[in-house]
Amino acid sequence: MAEDNEARADDMTQGMTAETAETELVTRWRTSAEMDSETAMQLRTALAPLFQRAASWQELRAALAAKGLDLAIRGGRLTVIETAGGAELCTGRWLGAPLATLAARLGRPCVKALPGSDAAGEFLN
Repeated sequence: MAEDNEARADDMTQGMTAETAETELVTRWRTSAEMDSETAMQLRTALAPLFQRAASWQELRAALAAKGLDLAIRGGRLTVIETAGGAELCTGRWLGAPLATLAARLGRPCVKALPGSDAAGEFLN
């Protein structure tokens, strides 16, 4: 079964640019809990450098936006979401970049609390 999934994933990404293949990874798997280890590693490889190189929250969000992603607070955690639809993909901690670590380096983020939500918010520019 896992081999069939890997073969399908390889077939799906053959002939794609790196950018298109990364977008395919994002749309194929909705949350880190659903990912197989190979897909998880590819996603970390694609996203972790963006978190490491960013010099500001704006720069990080712009880099994520180029991949169809954004940041949000969900359940009190920094979360990477899909721009279209807001589906949660993974947390900053899962990528090795927890909110506290990023806030110490990039400064405190500007987040608007979402009414009626428990510990949820959206980033402001």
